[in-house]
Amino acid sequence: VIAVRDHTSLCAEKPVHFQVVFMSGSYYAWAGDESSRMDNLAFAIQTRFDEMPSSRELLAVRAADTAGHTMAKRLSKRMKQPVFLSVNVENADAAVMAFVERELLQVMLSARASNSAH
Repeated sequence: VIAVRDHTSLCAEKPVHFQVVFMSGSYYAWAGDESSRMDNLAFAIQTRFDEMPSSRELLAVRAADTAGHTMAKRLSKRMKQPVFLSVNVENADAAVMAFVERELLQVMLSARASNSAH
């Protein structure tokens, strides 16, 4: 079963777009601005070796960005599922990244809730 959720929110008066795909057993999440780029892709999954999920950057078009795979770890831990994550917001400071993570979490929880209702 697959559920897709699209969402747009304003952050500092700029639109940030979100897409979450909930598949049975994992999530794919993308967040970005008007450019609609996909410059990176991180993957995080819980292992039996550590309390925090393990993560790896799968795609890195720009310089390595630790914020994306760190966020993927936290989302994977919170959702208790593997997470593929791409965050592509230009000039994103810590406040913008925190906003993106909160919004993604809400969209992911919504996708999971509506999927379990079916």
